[in-house]
Amino acid sequence: MHEYHKLKNALVEIFSEQGYKEDKPDTDLDYCGSVHSIYAHGEKRFMIEWDGEEGFGAVEQWMGNNSWAMLKPIVPEDVESEFNKNLEALCKEDKSRL
Repeated sequence: MHEYHKLKNALVEIFSEQGYKEDKPDTDLDYCGSVHSIYAHGEKRFMIEWDGEEGFGAVEQWMGNNSWAMLKPIVPEDVESEFNKNLEALCKEDKSRL
């Protein structure tokens, strides 16, 4: 399974519990393997993304005025145990942000 889908599956559960719905479905993988989707609830927007060129997953928050802010921590491509550890940390942070 592509790392993006592992990342997204974990985060969608958190977003759904808080009433977020997919506003923009997964983009097609680009030539580097990057992909993203956007979840919205009212005026709030979060983008789940995988940067194929840099090899990491992240969540960005819509800040308005045509800008996004990347939230910490990011989830770098790594051995599975480290990937899962970083994903767990991201999920924990996102629960507190929503």
